[in-house]
Amino acid sequence: MQSLEQQITEQTRGLPEDAQREILHYIEFLRSRYISPALSQSASGETKRSWSETALYGLWRDREDMQDPTAYVRELRRPRF
Repeated sequence: MQSLEQQITEQTRGLPEDAQREILHYIEFLRSRYISPALSQSASGETKRSWSETALYGLWRDREDMQDPTAYVRELRRPRF
């Protein structure tokens, strides 16, 4: 009998790369909810989490149109001017 980890690995084999990427993002989301994130204390004593530890970090890293964020925003704003 296969372990749960082996079953998950087996089920992801053969899926398209986009589907595998979705699975990876979902796993990262779950880890952010269930695994204690790296926490730091601000000067005011407020607990803060590093941005790179959030589920949103890297969300759009595969989008080719956002490789240069400044150019992307300029292009979005162009029709308004």
